[in-house]
Amino acid sequence: MYSTDDDCVASHHNTTDQTAALTHTSNCGRHGCATVFVYSGATDWPTVNRAVNEHYLVCKGGIRGLEFSYPPSNTYSTPKMPSPPQLAPESLGSDDSHHNNFVIAGHSKRTGRKSKRNRNEGERKEYLENDEYTDDVRPKSVKCRGCGGVICLDNRYRYYPGLWDRHRDLCRGILRLEPWEKTVLLRRIQNKLPALLG
Repeated sequence: MYSTDDDCVASHHNTTDQTAALTHTSNCGRHGCATVFVYSGATDWPTVNRAVNEHYLVCKGGIRGLEFSYPPSNTYSTPKMPSPPQLAPESLGSDDSHHNNFVIAGHSKRTGRKSKRNRNEGERKEYLENDEYTDDVRPKSVKCRGCGGVICLDNRYRYYPGLWDRHRDLCRGILRLEPWEKTVLLRRIQNKLPALLG
């Protein structure tokens, strides 16, 4: 087995080719190194591996980064996607006391939700008590009006609403109640509208 700088293949990718005489060639693979390892098919892998490891100790080639070694083809290019929402300062005034306060631009799934990490125990309790689908709010559990089940809350903090929010989004009882309540409200408004206008 021997390595040579003369048998350099145009590409420097780490490839192994089998030639007609049952010899194998393998490029170094490092950027700028033209070394090619040539060995017979009968050579055992530990011998090949030892030669490659010895070469890497003295190799002058560099390790490639994430950049392309050739310009990418325009035929497979993808259109630019919009960037995700950026962090925006909460206050744009001249007061520098709020310079570390950031909010994520965009909307939450349901309006009226405040970020969980900014709530204290009283706010979490109030949030759960004001939710139209909760009954019997306790520090570690909530009763669901939609399905009638008792939902255990997270044990991290008292009145921690994480598991309730997840249940509320998936509860079939609540999903059945929501359209019905909206329909009833619309009928009531429509029935009162002529009396208010007349």
